[in-house]
Amino acid sequence: GKFQIVSPSGSPSASPSLTLCPREPENLQGKVNISEEIQKMEDIEKKLEYIKMGGSYYPSLCAPLFNVAIMVAYRWRYNHLVVLLNNLHPILARHNIHYRIFVFNQNGNNTFNKGMVWNVGFTEALKLEHFDCVFLHDVDHLPENDRML
Repeated sequence: GKFQIVSPSGSPSASPSLTLCPREPENLQGKVNISEEIQKMEDIEKKLEYIKMGGSYYPSLCAPLFNVAIMVAYRWRYNHLVVLLNNLHPILARHNIHYRIFVFNQNGNNTFNKGMVWNVGFTEALKLEHFDCVFLHDVDHLPENDRML
């Protein structure tokens, strides 16, 4: 699925005819309704058709000011992951930024080492493209307000 594949294609080039996206988008809602419904990844992908392969979004009506990476350290919490992606993508897209959500998994049965997962993930993400900002995000934390950026 489109949330599981990381493509090294980098960010799309903005059309020269696009104006810069506003720093403070007018379509932010403030407090948002969080859905904790467990959905199939395929259903989320269909609903969020604006998300590109590799978990990235690029606004179509303006040139984004920022390129942001959201890194999620993950292991054995699939239900939390689908709830996070279902809620986080719409919130981030309203900000008119170019972003990519990376989900980094630690394999094996050793004690989960979130810091190591984020360090490895950060190194790998920077091989794909430049980011202006990087967020380290937990799979079980859901933003309740879309003005959080």
